[in-house]
Amino acid sequence: MIFEYDKNLIGPIKSIDGIRWSQTHGCFHAPDDEKHLKQILAAFREIAEIDISAIVSTNNFKPEAPSVVEKVEKVEKVEKETANEKKEGKKVEKEKVPINVEISLYDFVDKSFDIKKVFHSNVFLLACNYKLLDNSKKLAVTFGPYFSENHGSNDIGLRASGYFYPYPENLVIAYTALSGAGGYSLANSKIDMSLDLKMGVELPLGQFEIFGEVGVGLQKDSVFLNLMVNSGVRAYIF
Repeated sequence: MIFEYDKNLIGPIKSIDGIRWSQTHGCFHAPDDEKHLKQILAAFREIAEIDISAIVSTNNFKPEAPSVVEKVEKVEKVEKETANEKKEGKKVEKEKVPINVEISLYDFVDKSFDIKKVFHSNVFLLACNYKLLDNSKKLAVTFGPYFSENHGSNDIGLRASGYFYPYPENLVIAYTALSGAGGYSLANSKIDMSLDLKMGVELPLGQFEIFGEVGVGLQKDSVFLNLMVNSGVRAYIF
């Protein structure tokens, strides 16, 4: 082992089993085997650059040694990848729990399927959503309170939705969703419940999302599946 004198290297050298100082050659030396090469690489990989080209080019070099080098390099690579994953993991955690405020207009086409009636009596909805997003960004769950004008019924309640994003990295993100809601009418003291299956698209714009969706909905006291149209904006506050 040949290097310029550095007191920071003396300690690691002495930690290697079988290491000896040669007064004749003016250097340290160790037995020529895989065990000691592995100790040398492990001792110095964090504090010095190791050049083993002279060993590799020697006929006496054992074939096991390159595998040791590969193992050490693999360990270093895994450690770097793990560190990067931890950093990325922090970012993912921040994205997992955003809270957004949603303002939208929606309506249902009645059982006659008269499409002309849609957009003529839109219902105002104000909701606060707590969103959980998995690491793949393909699955999400949202839940939170809402207020719906609902043609003068003035419903307040809770809503939960499950989302599937097949292509989450696209500029315009398509999704399918299943939503369930239960509310109480402030106007007539009635309980309202609904279940919606919908498809939609959303356009992320910084802290905002513009979205539009269509689907079918089933409401309490109704045996008909109604067509639903919904559009609005979400503003992320966390």
